Amino acid sequence: MSGAAQTHPLVGRRLPDGVLRIHRYEDWLTRDAIGAPTKGDRPHPAWALLGTFRGMGADLVELFGVMDAAEDDGVLFGEAGIEQTSHLEYERDYVVTSVIEDVRRRRGSKIPVFDLVDCVVTLLDDGAPVVRCTNTFVVPRRGES
Repeated sequence: MSGAAQTHPLVGRRLPDGVLRIHRYEDWLTRDAIGAPTKGDRPHPAWALLGTFRGMGADLVELFGVMDAAEDDGVLFGEAGIEQTSHLEYERDYVVTSVIEDVRRRRGSKIPVFDLVDCVVTLLDDGAPVVRCTNTFVVPRRGES
C-alpha cells in the first residue's frame, strides 16, 4: 500500500439539482414559527439554512441512502457552516446544487464507529453562489470496526 491518502468513494458524489423559491407566505409562517417579526422586505436569514434543505433535489431519506444509511440508522445533524454573499429574495428561483465534499471515519464511546459526512449545498442565482452551506452529518456505522 502506498503512503498516499485514499479518497472515500462518496467524496465528489453529486445529488440531483433542485430549485428553491421562497414565497412570502412561507416566510411569514417561518418567522411566526421562530418568533421573529412577521414582516420583512426580504426572507428571514434562517432561509440560508432552511432553503438548502428545502431546495435540494433529494429529500433527507434519499441523502441518507447516498451515505449508505437508512432513515432509522440514527443519522444525526452535526453542524452547519454558512457563507452568504448576498440577500435572498422572494419569488426568485435559485438553483440548488449538492455534493458530498468530505467523509471522515471516527470512533466514539456512545457511537463506536461513525462517519462525519460533509454535504455542501449551494444556492445559485444566475450561476453565481448566493449561499454555500456545509452540513455535517454523523452517520453511525453499526457492525463496522
